[in-house]
Order: sequence, then structure tokens, then C-alpha cells
Amino acid sequence: MDPGDGGQPATGPTWTTGIATIFHENCVRCHGSGQFSTYAPLQTYEQVLLRLENIRQKVQLFPSWGTQMPPFPGGERPGVCEPQHAYSNDLRMSEQNIADILTWIANGTLRGTGADPGEPLVAPGPATISGATEYPFTEGYVMEIADTDEDGHKDDYACIIVDPGTVAGNRYYSGIQINPSQPQVFRGAVVWLDRNRESLQYVQSGSPRTHGAQWYDCTDGFGFTGDILSGYLPKGQPVSTPAGSAVAIPGNALIVYKIHYHAHYDHVDPEDMEPLPQTLQWPDTTSLSVKWESAPARTALALTFGNYDAATANGTGNLNAPFLIPAGAASHVESMVTTVPGPSTATYAVWAVQPEMNLAGQTVSVSMGNQTTQTQACLGVVPRWEKSWQMPLTYDTAVGAPTVRGGDRLRIDCEYRGRANGPMTLAEESCRAMVGLVPTN
Repeated sequence: MDPGDGGQPATGPTWTTGIATIFHENCVRCHGSGQFSTYAPLQTYEQVLLRLENIRQKVQLFPSWGTQMPPFPGGERPGVCEPQHAYSNDLRMSEQNIADILTWIANGTLRGTGADPGEPLVAPGPATISGATEYPFTEGYVMEIADTDEDGHKDDYACIIVDPGTVAGNRYYSGIQINPSQPQVFRGAVVWLDRNRESLQYVQSGSPRTHGAQWYDCTDGFGFTGDILSGYLPKGQPVSTPAGSAVAIPGNALIVYKIHYHAHYDHVDPEDMEPLPQTLQWPDTTSLSVKWESAPARTALALTFGNYDAATANGTGNLNAPFLIPAGAASHVESMVTTVPGPSTATYAVWAVQPEMNLAGQTVSVSMGNQTTQTQACLGVVPRWEKSWQMPLTYDTAVGAPTVRGGDRLRIDCEYRGRANGPMTLAEESCRAMVGLVPTN
């Protein structure tokens, strides 16, 4: 019998016989002490009971775009883009876990009589890349909010430049990981490659963006056209290339990562929603880890394409040029196309897909058109775009991954909602993707 259940026998899952484990494995990595969602903790039975309706809504499986929690950008769009292989870094709960939570709520949230799960639940430590070189953000950044009710939530953006030092020829990396020092205000990040060291112009004394020799303000974007390398979700896994492979980048290139900070008063005290009597500060010294390799057996690609405003002579580029999102459009799609490099005999496994749009983005999918069979295959899809939560959707090439050939067409379809006060161009929006490829022959 469960105390508080009216004397009826406990049926279905209970907190102590499975539900606590689901929250431990899926929720407390963000909804725990010192983490991004510490203001809505889910570490104890009592804390979960306080948020039942919100939990029920967030974990429901919607056919058109999946679930909201745990946050993971990948998914499926039935009839539009349905990946045929599982993402290896999928943070979403299993359908069985979802069903167990919903059943548990419907049955009256029984605590159960099993062994206490050990509250508060504590998330396991972050995954790391073995043998990586860590590049510290030595100058640091102070995220702060003032002591007024109106400034209780704030978003800031900082771009940190990592200079690994120049080398002759190419440099090769097999893994990238961001290491937040203040996870409670660290909403997400995107990592770019600066091939031509253009970001340095923003840390010069004459730049209005500059804040130091290592970082600059990038509320309005990176300020240069770079290649996508990676992204980061709170408590996401490191991004690694398939075994025995590494991505080549120019030996004098810089790596720049953009952090999205989002602060709350209630990050300090989740039970007190009133303003605190002083400015709150979080000095951040986030670092970047990169696993460098000697020349690998297989050179992987992180192929970035898109953001075309016109078509090119060979039929690639923007399929419906020029890029223009009409004012007030409920749904507008822009499509970009490029060609997989190499001869038709060259085959590649897709190890990662990371689309990118901006604030007006709604959904985005990346697909491949086989030039020999004239068939289309979905490589990756983000059915519910969220600019702040970007990360590569990775495949385990040892288990199963999409494949492409030289000459195949890669396509990205970006769907937007137009704003009311005028059209948008590429100066304000984005439609591009990184597709990670590794040779299989």
C-alpha cells in the first residue's frame, strides 16, 4: 500500500520503482542544483509534485515535432523528412519512459514502498574528451543582472576567440567540447571556424564590439562568414568524429565560439521569485576542449553550405532566389543546394548534421538527392527550431548512418514565419547547414 493513496494497492510505476530513475537519467542534468534550470528543480519527489502539469505538457509526444523535454533539436517530420537511422547523441526519452511518466501522473503519482532512490537526485558529471587540449577563457566574462524587477531576466552574447597557434599545412581535430564554468546561466553555444582570422578585427581597440584581446560582443552575430564546427546544449555530449578519422582545418585558422547567457534571479533561490537587493554576478571562464590528431587514416569533412542568395551556373545555390521572407508570411520556405565533392565512386557516411537558421526559423531539414538513382533521403531534421539550442545531430557510423556519393546533391529546406513589419533578407536570417562526411572507401 502507498501512504496517501487512499488505501488502494499501488498499481503501475511509482516514484521509487522507476520514475525517480527516469528523472535522474533525463531531467536533473538541467533541473538540478547549479544547472541551467536550477530555478525549476526536479531532484526530489516533492519538487516533481509541484510541477506535474508542466511536466505532463513538456514530455508528451507530438507526432509533428516530438517532445519539448528533454531538449534535443533532432526529430522527424512525418511525410517530409524521416531519418532512417537513429541519432547517436539523442537526448530524448524513450517512448516507454514517456508512457511511464504519464501513467504515473494519471494514477495519482504514487510514491511506492520500494527503497528510497536517494534524494536529492544528482546528475552524473559531464562527459569529457580524453586527451583533448583545453583552451581557457582567461579574460573571463561577468554575466550580471541589476537589482530591479524589470531586469530579472537577461540575455547576453559573447564570442570567444581560440587561437591554437599556426602550423604549416593543415591541422586535424577529432573532437570538440565546450566546458561551461557557470552552467546555471549558460543556455547554449555555437562553434565556428574562422579560416581567415576575420574575428580579430573585433578585438582591436577601434572596434565598438571589443571587450578584450580574446573576446567581443556578438549580440548581432559573429561578424564574419565562417564554417560550422559544433554546437552545445546544456549537458550535451562531446562531438567526436568516427573512429580513425579527423577533420582537416587550415593551420592558421581560429576557432570562435558564441555563448548565449540567460540569467534569472531565481537561479540563486528557486523558492524566492522576488528581486534580490543587489546586482547579481556570475564570472564565467568557460573553456573549449579540442582533440588534435596527427594526419588520420581517414580525413573527415565538416561541409558547410547554404546562405546562398542566388543560383550558380552548375545548378546549385538558392533554388528559389532571391532569398526573401515576405512580411506576414505564415510559412515561407527557402531551399539551398550544393554538391558532394569527389567522383561518383567516392562514398561517404554521414556522421553529423547541424542546420542553422535565425529567430524567424520554424523548421529545417537536410536531405540528399542521389544523382544515380534519382532518390531522395532525409539526413537530419529539426522539426521545432530553437536558435539557442543548437548541436550536431550525430550518427554512429559503426552501427548505421546515411551514405552519400560524390556528385550527390545536399539540400537544406528552411521554413520561416514572416514578421509583420516588413520582409527579411539574408542580412537578418540564415539558411545553412554543416554535414559531416567520412570516406568509406
